[in-house]
Amino acid sequence: MSENKAYQDDFEFHAPGIPGSSSSKTVFDAYLQTKIALARVPKASRGENYEAAVHTLLREKLRADATSSKLFRKNSSADELLSQFWLARVSEAAKFMEAWRQPPKFKSIDKGFLNHFARLSVDPENIKTVEERLAEFGIVVVHERAIPGMKVDGACFLLSSGRPVIALSLRYARLDIYWFVLMHELSHIVAHYEKLAEPILDDFDHDNGNDIEIEANLLAANSLIPRYLWRSANVHYNSSEKEVLELARKAETHPSIVAGRLQKETGKHYIFANFVNAINSRELIFGYE
Repeated sequence: MSENKAYQDDFEFHAPGIPGSSSSKTVFDAYLQTKIALARVPKASRGENYEAAVHTLLREKLRADATSSKLFRKNSSADELLSQFWLARVSEAAKFMEAWRQPPKFKSIDKGFLNHFARLSVDPENIKTVEERLAEFGIVVVHERAIPGMKVDGACFLLSSGRPVIALSLRYARLDIYWFVLMHELSHIVAHYEKLAEPILDDFDHDNGNDIEIEANLLAANSLIPRYLWRSANVHYNSSEKEVLELARKAETHPSIVAGRLQKETGKHYIFANFVNAINSRELIFGYE
């Protein structure tokens, strides 16, 4: 009898809340796969309690297997494994926050909500209250720092209660990126709620060009800077700090958001660096870089 087989016979694991049934063999196989996957996550990112990290990732693997999720594929790349571990931590945190805050049942949000909520971007301090503000609408927000090497900026998915979860990795510390990722994930809730049973993970360094992401990008961009203001703005013809500030005033948003969009659309990532680097969103959220 192999060592693994002997261990499996004595292996006991209880995972309440996992949909479907899990035999001891299924759980043990998942356990072995989880340990292999976790070995590829940097030690500094696992947390101090290794067994707790195994448990967190194992629960999400079992849940993914039971619901036929595309997550935790057997041939996942190293990048995907980092994202999977991060998402497992987000999921655990979201369930805790749901139980702790006991937010109201989620109903729905619309484009008007996006336009109204985006106005909070005018004051950098408002990102400190995003979790509380969105909890009032039944939306759970998790700020979970990116694992080094991970290529995910944000994610969106549903809890079993139907409440949406927005996860922000703050991979980049810029304020304009924070607000664009947040509004992008809120746009998924507005336009793609029925598709969120399986998590959507977003990497804004690489646009995949599918219709869902294009729609969410447009909704996010237009909520932060209304389309009519962007199209008619003098900043396209006179790229001066004065015009950046003027458009930000009209749009009721922070100048870094105008500057960041100009960088993105012109491909000139050096312009208005003083605006986009002025505020560190990680310091605002976590109190440190």
